[in-house]
Amino acid sequence: MLTDPGTAAHRLVTRLLDLWAAPIADPGEALRRFSAVYTDPVTLNGTALPLSTLVERAAATHRALERTGVEVLEVVAQDNKVVVAFAMTARHIGTWPSALGGVPASGRTVTVRTIDVLTLTGGLVSGIWVVSDEAGMLSQVGASLRQ
Repeated sequence: MLTDPGTAAHRLVTRLLDLWAAPIADPGEALRRFSAVYTDPVTLNGTALPLSTLVERAAATHRALERTGVEVLEVVAQDNKVVVAFAMTARHIGTWPSALGGVPASGRTVTVRTIDVLTLTGGLVSGIWVVSDEAGMLSQVGASLRQ
């Protein structure tokens, strides 16, 4: 079922996107804020990770990308699942740890399209399947997709 903007699914998506919007300087505060949204451990693309690892991934993302905007394209919820499709716009300010290796800062503005499939347990995100257009982002920063 497609959710309306005032639903719990939309509120969760807003909390998630706000949580990932900007760096949280204090690691203890970051872990506290993430634990209000995610379980510990959380399963990411089939692998159970300590929540501290997810917090570090967020910090690495912020070192590489300075988010300038996000557009939620669609939110769908049913039972304990929420699917969100969004496009994030950011400036590439640091090394991006891509599947092809580190990509040095380009200063370019990029748009990354992502779909997250979230599993909820007790109101918290316990599982995430992420599909992101990394090839599109690499192309936008001028990285070679050839080895």
